[in-house]
This record gives sequence, C-alpha cells and structure tokens, in this order.
Amino acid sequence: MINAPHMKPEFRLHSVFAPSDHSTDWDGEWHYHIHPVAEVEWIELRADSIEWLLSTLRKHNLPFCLEDGVPRVWGYTRP
Repeated sequence: MINAPHMKPEFRLHSVFAPSDHSTDWDGEWHYHIHPVAEVEWIELRADSIEWLLSTLRKHNLPFCLEDGVPRVWGYTRP
C-alpha cells in the first residue's frame, strides 16, 4: 500500500478490545497507525480502484472477504 500512493489506499480497523460496533476512522497513514497489530481483529481497505485492491490482495495471498463491497482482512478471529 505504501508503494502505491497513486491509488490512495486507506484502511480502518477494529481492535479485539473495542466494542463490536466500533472501528477507527478511515486513514491513509500506513507508517504509524496500524499498531499494535496483535490487537487487530480486522482491517478494511479501500482505494481509488477496487480492481487494483482485490488483485493486490490476491497477488499476496491475503485471505479476505467482502463486507458490503469493502475488502476485509482478518487479523484475529474469535473462537
């Protein structure tokens, strides 16, 4: 994502410690804001091109699902 600023990739995430209906605001700062990663339950992604985003996820073998058309990569899943 850092290497593709022209696609304006952004993320929002949900922590395992946050209430179930809470997520962060959309953010495009990839260097500092995805921490601590051990607490990430999921991260949703968006970019100027959904086709580019989906192909990038597939290229790197990142498992994801689509939630209302938004790619969601799972970090930690609850039992």
